[in-house]
Amino acid sequence: MGKAFISHSSRDRGFVEREILPLLHGNNINTWYASDDIDSASQWEREIRFALEACDSLAVTLTGSALASPWVKAEVDWWLEERRDCLFVPVIVEACDWKSLHLLIRNYQAVDFSQGSYDAKRQFLRAWGIEGKEQRGLVRSVFPCYAREDTAEVLRWKMGAEIGGVDVFVDVMSLRAGESWEDRWKEEIEKRDLFCLFWSEAASKSARVREEWEFALSLDRPDFIKPIPIAQPHEAPPPKALRHLHFGNSNRLMIDLLSRSGQ
Repeated sequence: MGKAFISHSSRDRGFVEREILPLLHGNNINTWYASDDIDSASQWEREIRFALEACDSLAVTLTGSALASPWVKAEVDWWLEERRDCLFVPVIVEACDWKSLHLLIRNYQAVDFSQGSYDAKRQFLRAWGIEGKEQRGLVRSVFPCYAREDTAEVLRWKMGAEIGGVDVFVDVMSLRAGESWEDRWKEEIEKRDLFCLFWSEAASKSARVREEWEFALSLDRPDFIKPIPIAQPHEAPPPKALRHLHFGNSNRLMIDLLSRSGQ
């Protein structure tokens, strides 16, 4: 699949290591990613030049820090002058004036991670011609929505998912002492790759569960909500707003989840 150069500000290292590198490596795309152990500016310039010449694609993370980085600008300038016919993927990480980085950058399709990562990951991989079920590493984190009565079932499911390398946010285990759930739940839903709705009779009667799935639905993200039925459909019929979703087998969903996590 070739080799991708990752142009980024050192302040964006966390995003690159969390989102970009696992996604590319999980889909058999090698990367060149600058390390911190290059001793001098002249050595840095040589390393960067050699790396750019060895790569056939470049992804640049776009943040305020990246726009202020002379190295990011130099890398993008070189690529759009010397490798204009090769793949160039702008990656929007946060709201910024990214079109100011280079005059030609507006001619390329940007991938926007600032509005949620799942759909952005799909679009990002499509830039390398990786489509549909061939895409790996899409699901790295999950928000489980459930009624308190179903906590034990959710915790068992969480163990299986985490064996496969998927981060599962469960409030009873993830909140710090004194932290309010009301201050966190919308933020957690928005930043997760998947919203897993554990559906049972108790869940169908829970005001909190309804509030969470209504918010997830309002995000209008394709394939974001995945129902996991604990009860039979006749015992807990799904509400009208969710009837377009498939309330299938929970074991089947686990297999699908692990395949999309790259395991």
